[in-house]
Amino acid sequence: MSHETSAKAVMPEAVLEPEQVDFPTWLPPMLVKELRQGLRTRRFVGGLIAVQAVLALVFVFSFASEAVAGGGRTASDVFFWIITGSVLLVAPPLRALGALGPEIDQRTMDLLLLTHLDARRIVWGKWASMQAQTLLLLATLMPYAVVRYFFGSVDLVNDFGVMASMLVGGAVLSAVGLWASGLPRVLRVLIVVGMVFTVPNFLGLAFARSSHVSATVGPAGDLMLWWALGLWSAAVTLLYMLVLAVRWFAPPAENHTGLPRLVPLALALPALALAAAGRMELAGMQIVVTAAGLVFVAAVELVTIREPMAIHLRGWQARGGWQRMAGRLVLPGWPSAALWLAATLSVFGVGWTAANAWLAEDLKTGPVLGCLALAWAGLVFPMVLVSLIPSARKTAGGLYFLVHVLLGALVVIAGNDTLGSLAPTFMQTLDWISHAVPTASFWHAVMELKKPSALPGVMIAQAAGLLLTVGLTYWLARPYWERVRWLRGESKRDE
Repeated sequence: MSHETSAKAVMPEAVLEPEQVDFPTWLPPMLVKELRQGLRTRRFVGGLIAVQAVLALVFVFSFASEAVAGGGRTASDVFFWIITGSVLLVAPPLRALGALGPEIDQRTMDLLLLTHLDARRIVWGKWASMQAQTLLLLATLMPYAVVRYFFGSVDLVNDFGVMASMLVGGAVLSAVGLWASGLPRVLRVLIVVGMVFTVPNFLGLAFARSSHVSATVGPAGDLMLWWALGLWSAAVTLLYMLVLAVRWFAPPAENHTGLPRLVPLALALPALALAAAGRMELAGMQIVVTAAGLVFVAAVELVTIREPMAIHLRGWQARGGWQRMAGRLVLPGWPSAALWLAATLSVFGVGWTAANAWLAEDLKTGPVLGCLALAWAGLVFPMVLVSLIPSARKTAGGLYFLVHVLLGALVVIAGNDTLGSLAPTFMQTLDWISHAVPTASFWHAVMELKKPSALPGVMIAQAAGLLLTVGLTYWLARPYWERVRWLRGESKRDE
């Protein structure tokens, strides 16, 4: 009998019993770590106590005095929704803004990666921990939601639907905060300021639009379809932001550009289905959402300054010609992003042309295709200018945004009627220049879809700016594509 067998023979039965399944064993380790740390912080405990104390005092005074706020709502109702909105929409993104910053500043990312947890699991664990804490806080608010029923004029089903919408919005904003937590502090402050001004307006517009749809369209199925579009867009945005957050942790050998560049196509799928079903109003709304997503994704991909590696090409080497060509669209770096943007806009142009022929409607195919071409030049041209600065690697995003602001100001100045009456010759020349410069020419084309410009030679000026952008992009991207060809040869030799 071996030594191991004899040890088992004399070992007590209690020691040989199977290991008990504890709480941390069936949850992801990163989620358990973040939950343990998050639930012990003074910020969470203090926030939980403050919320309970404020709501308890408000409800007690409301019961005693039956104070009524404006619009027929009780004071408890007003305070309840203020605190619920703060818990679900304000607190999660603010916590997320400080989630990855300490890991990056203190250089503890490598230590986390040494635990055999990949970047996806680390980011997902942090995001899931924030949502678990938010759900815990929301659960503590449920008794007050039920108590409000006794004040009258309370629809619990509708209230739970609003809470669910806020919960989804907070989850998306938390993912945005996770991505933004890796940005410099100045950009984080600007994002917070932008969210303060845009999120309430966006939510108000969304709820107002929902009420308009339910009042004008009528059937409940149409309202459900509207909310389904919102959930689809929120899910795509959530996934995209988490992938962007993964980039802060992922080593350079991992390529995380393929999935983010599919976001515009994923947003456009509901628009195609709605257009095929004849629901042009909802399809138009989704097209606007897709356009906004495309602009954001293109800007992020263009300002991501990274060099391709041989490992990024190995998965595409043994495939066919068109698949090998598709591999170039998912390489890191702005030249590949410019090529991807051209391919994506071409797909949208073909889809628009097919929709125009199928629906037999005047969708202004020619002007729209021209706008798509100018959109490519308008998004790529600022990065072309930034790439001419050798030391702009770390500040590429800020410079890219600054160029967009300056070219947008050029459009505003060139279209000022007061200045045009004071200096007509100068302003006419400035207007012609703004039509020729990419980015500015795109905004002119969008504004002139309904009212064509009377300026002579507009199309020539726009074509000149487009050709200039194509030529500069080709010239500046040559070293990048030469490196890709060299890496392809190295990859073949490694295989």
